[in-house]
Amino acid sequence: MKGLLVKEKYSICNTCKLFFIVPLAFYAVMIIGTVLKGQKLAGFPVGMIFMMMGLMPASIINQEMQSKWHIGVLTMPYTRNQIVSSKYIMALIITFITLIVTGDVMISCLLISGQMDSENVLNAVKMLFGGIGMGLMPSIIFMPVNFKFYNTVGGLRVLIGALLGGFMGGSNMMIMDSVQDGRIFGGGFVFMCLSLVLFLISWGVSILLFRKKDA
Repeated sequence: MKGLLVKEKYSICNTCKLFFIVPLAFYAVMIIGTVLKGQKLAGFPVGMIFMMMGLMPASIINQEMQSKWHIGVLTMPYTRNQIVSSKYIMALIITFITLIVTGDVMISCLLISGQMDSENVLNAVKMLFGGIGMGLMPSIIFMPVNFKFYNTVGGLRVLIGALLGGFMGGSNMMIMDSVQDGRIFGGGFVFMCLSLVLFLISWGVSILLFRKKDA
């Protein structure tokens, strides 16, 4: 399992470099907006940061197809459970790291801009809860599809991925707005817990699909 996680890290660092530009750009806008212009954090698209970072474990499957990794890995002493689990574990690690970094940036912005009060801190916590949920969504949605069509290059897998990606991106603003307003999802905490449950279900479904896959 350790070898699979090292491979996931190597693949992400070498094939998903452009993904790291997204959070850096958002952090820069956040700092400029709150520190220099005095804007509040409420309404800032934190969910997009988590979602883009959460896409990486699923995105590298395309690179695996091109390098024939999906064929070679089955000759190695790894079970199909471990192959699937390595991606879900990496998704959790990435979400946790994104939480720590984003939380630090948000706290710094509140401190430097003089907005460190109970209302703004509560909004920041809601945004982080919602962000965690959005960060897990790519794995919840994409992983079962990827493992269902694991040895399918292009075509159907790409089309389904594009459709699901469009749905997920379009729902981000609606979900995050609802999280901050508290209308649904219990201020983000319920949404985060629901996402964690769906994440575990997706994990199990992907294992079952990959066990049956003649890859």
